[in-house]
Amino acid sequence: MTNITIIPKEIRKEAELLIHIGYYKNEEELIIEAIRELLEKNRKERMALIVEMYKRKEISLGKASQLLGVSYPEMVDILGAMGVEIRIGPKSREEADEDLEVARELF
Repeated sequence: MTNITIIPKEIRKEAELLIHIGYYKNEEELIIEAIRELLEKNRKERMALIVEMYKRKEISLGKASQLLGVSYPEMVDILGAMGVEIRIGPKSREEADEDLEVARELF
């Protein structure tokens, strides 16, 4: 994994102050929140991340649709438009459980 903790001096100082005054417990929490906010605001990057996770078989189709906030059929269309092979049916117990969880939330 790539080390991404190289932060410009002025931003590091702001980050340290945010931790010091209690907005975040530590640097890790601050970085995690910053990445979450970035992905929430930048749908294109979020979609690319979710599609890559699906392609790597780290998440199921149901989980991908849930994370992106679209319906199952919409996710199939998104993946198809990007030329990604659709995996039909769960390949593991964990994937089946994820799909069941998503289905319960939808219905």
